[in-house]
Amino acid sequence: MSVSGSMSCGAAIALLGLLFSPAIATVEVLEAQANLGHWVLYHGAHSPCSGAYWTHEVDEGTTFDLQFVNSDEGCFVSSWAGHCSSGGFFYSGEISPVTSGIYGWSVYLQCQITVLLDVTTPTWITATRTAEGIYSSSLHTVTLTLPDGASDILLGPDLNTDSAERLLGQGLYRVAFSVGSDWVWSIPFSYSGFVEVTWDEVVGQDSTTWGDIKRMYRSR
Repeated sequence: MSVSGSMSCGAAIALLGLLFSPAIATVEVLEAQANLGHWVLYHGAHSPCSGAYWTHEVDEGTTFDLQFVNSDEGCFVSSWAGHCSSGGFFYSGEISPVTSGIYGWSVYLQCQITVLLDVTTPTWITATRTAEGIYSSSLHTVTLTLPDGASDILLGPDLNTDSAERLLGQGLYRVAFSVGSDWVWSIPFSYSGFVEVTWDEVVGQDSTTWGDIKRMYRSR
């Protein structure tokens, strides 16, 4: 084989190695934690007629796929989801329209998702939110804890800000989402909320795309 042929063969092998080797992660999820608590009480009742609960602890891994659907039409119909992968996380919650119960309902909701990131290459992080019904978007907050311990509020009380992005330098960052309320509501009412935080996705680990996952939950 000629020298030029050997060089061409070597270049082809190198190119194949680049195409089929796993991409180097610029962001690594070190910890992921989540919890949801939700219950519904009618007027002066002594116990909830509906509720939802899920949790994911740090020692359970860096990914989770949490879901709860309550189809008890005698009280509330609601659905809740939390998902975390190498490319980001999201929260989804919905309470179908409530039109009965003239004396009012006590509705409790508390949800948190916290993720610890190790950033090795400058990376953009994006946070978005939408909310309609009894809980305004201002209650759906996303906070970024910087490597020096300082806090940066990506999404907070400002109703005019429903998306934000930051360029993260090298270091450890903690991203925290939270929503919470305990209030009495009169009919009719409903709720729909969605919060998403994304960063660079690690390529080549899963044939299911991040967009596919989000569409699956939005269609429920």
